[in-house]
Amino acid sequence: MLIQFGTIVTGASGSIGGITLARNANSAYARKKVKSVNPNTIPQQNRRNAFGANSRAWKGLSALEQSTWAIAAKAFPYKNKLNIASTYTGFQLFSKFNNQLSVVGATPLITAPLPVSINGIEIVNGVISYVPNTLNISINDTTTGSLVVPADCVMVIAATAALSSGITKPKKPDFRVVTQLAAGTSTDAADITTAYVAVFGSFPPVNANVFLEAYLVSNVTGQIGKRVQFLAFYG
Repeated sequence: MLIQFGTIVTGASGSIGGITLARNANSAYARKKVKSVNPNTIPQQNRRNAFGANSRAWKGLSALEQSTWAIAAKAFPYKNKLNIASTYTGFQLFSKFNNQLSVVGATPLITAPLPVSINGIEIVNGVISYVPNTLNISINDTTTGSLVVPADCVMVIAATAALSSGITKPKKPDFRVVTQLAAGTSTDAADITTAYVAVFGSFPPVNANVFLEAYLVSNVTGQIGKRVQFLAFYG
């Protein structure tokens, strides 16, 4: 939980009543004081490996190259959980963009990029069909009106496993990336059946809720466009 201090109380640290108060490079926060648990899952291993790779790459940059990221950070502001404008550190921005470029198979950056505009998208429909089992998704580029992935982007498509029909608002951890569509690929009824089954192990049963998510990633900067979601229907 993030903390916003005022003019009288400007900071705090330590633990009290099972709560630990601390601060990182971006803000103050409070968290439950718990013993560390390390299940060492594959996603955790991947995150640690990516963090280690970025740390090594960052240390290999020259002071001038690192300074480009610290300076550029102001051009890529974000809103924290308290909806307060905040700024990444140079290393955070370097890691954020290069992590995403790595995910979409693009060339990592050495010096910070200039911001680019990313087209808006909307999921027109997601259809689950049986006999045979198919899961198709159609995504429209709301900036150009095209049903094709823009030339400077990769489209990432995520989905949830089969959820209870009573779940109408899935949480962020429910989504897992199932596939990516390269620049120039048609997004008109794109078949993601094989990719979905490969990630979740089976095709969703009838009447389960399956949510789809899509977003664009610039293959030039690593910026992520707006994430859009859609509840697939049975056709």
